[in-house]
Amino acid sequence: MESDSARKTLVCDRGCSSTPRPSATVQVPFTSPSETLKFPTPRIDLMYSRARPGIRGGNHDRRRTGAHRSGGSSLDASPRAPAAQRPRSAAAPLRSGPAAQRRCPIPSGPGIYGGSSSRATDARRLRGCHTGTDAHRGGSMEALLEAWDWGEPVVVEHHPSGLINRTFWVRSASSGRALGVLQELNTRIFKPVVHHDIAAVTEAVAAAGLQTPRLVPTRAGALWHDADDGSTWRQLTVVGDRTVHKLEDPEDARSAGGLIARFHDAVRDLDHTFRMVRPDVHDTARHMRALQAAVEAHPTHRLHADVAALAKELQAAWERWEGPTGLPERVIHGDLKISNVRFTGPTAVALIDLDTLARRTLDVELGDAMRSWCNPMSEDSLDARFDLELFSAAMQGYATGAGDRGPTDDEWASIVPTTERIAMELAARFAKDALEEAYFGWDERFGGRGEHNLVRARGQARLAERIAEQQPAAEAAVARARTMA
Repeated sequence: MESDSARKTLVCDRGCSSTPRPSATVQVPFTSPSETLKFPTPRIDLMYSRARPGIRGGNHDRRRTGAHRSGGSSLDASPRAPAAQRPRSAAAPLRSGPAAQRRCPIPSGPGIYGGSSSRATDARRLRGCHTGTDAHRGGSMEALLEAWDWGEPVVVEHHPSGLINRTFWVRSASSGRALGVLQELNTRIFKPVVHHDIAAVTEAVAAAGLQTPRLVPTRAGALWHDADDGSTWRQLTVVGDRTVHKLEDPEDARSAGGLIARFHDAVRDLDHTFRMVRPDVHDTARHMRALQAAVEAHPTHRLHADVAALAKELQAAWERWEGPTGLPERVIHGDLKISNVRFTGPTAVALIDLDTLARRTLDVELGDAMRSWCNPMSEDSLDARFDLELFSAAMQGYATGAGDRGPTDDEWASIVPTTERIAMELAARFAKDALEEAYFGWDERFGGRGEHNLVRARGQARLAERIAEQQPAAEAAVARARTMA
């Protein structure tokens, strides 16, 4: 959860304001009795309510609700705090040109949006406020929420942790209980047809008795909602009550490894043709060639000498690398960073962020997971290392979860060398962008995008070296884990 100071209030009465919310906090139920969610005391500013039957609009509506009706819904204001306790609304900046529209900050809690059962008395209009950072994104939250049947007034809370898709939690306004996850699909990376893949895989996972986020159909029965502004949205069910952002406990690694094995087993025999097919992101040879091309294309770049030296080291390591090839393809998750594993208490229960589902070889699935799970340092650190205790626990969990239907001998043998390969590959990608300065985000404390990416590249290169140094011990850990299957 983001800090209280990061939260913003949505106030769209006569304009939009990003006034910080009060610092007082309350404890409300989250997704299970074992966890509570701490967030600033909600000050109710807005309520959305579907129009009541028999009320058609006009002067009669304005006298009763204080607002014009628009279409089949209205924006109603809940009881408000005394004027002295309310922040003043400020007019939001307007976009220039014929498509000018008022912009609102992303809602983070106080806006209450009513389901079909809500009743309101003092309505106000949003007057063109939009939830997106640009006028073409997001559209009005009122219209967006109308695509699904929530059944009760809800609070919408933005979660900035989603790096690819904008993510919102939708909670009961009365209890704070999580009702669903609302996401805007990043259509620059994924196409809406990916939802057919998600539906097919989650059906198989659920049929195997595992928890999984499920797509919630819209009122029209669709898997996703296309908003009037061209954006694509979906609702997913809530799973788990805990997210691990940095793996430190071997028991978490063991539990997560077991869940991944059960996921792989659940989709092992799935007969589905994936409709969203992305290029193979783990084509290491292609990434090495791209790095060399970048070195040749940017001879005057301020970091050219540093990147060229690193590229030479990576190319030499790649030429020395050996590992199994020709492995069979399986249905894989495709992005098994530990934050994509949801826990309930101490137990890993579900995988989330399913847009990367694909048929790929098992070594890249587990190699990329172990690369990120077993490096206790961040990708911004030069002091990378490979934690054998976390690796051993994850392998033991995977072997136990896989049972008799686990990996082949070649697949088991591929895990350690491919973990090294993926680290080399990511180092090459970071090094390439250190010169091109076009793809990866960056932190200003590094002085520039190129400098930040060079640190990342060196860190991943160091990690690859550490894995290679510890390869005998890591392979012994895999052998021990296999005896537990």
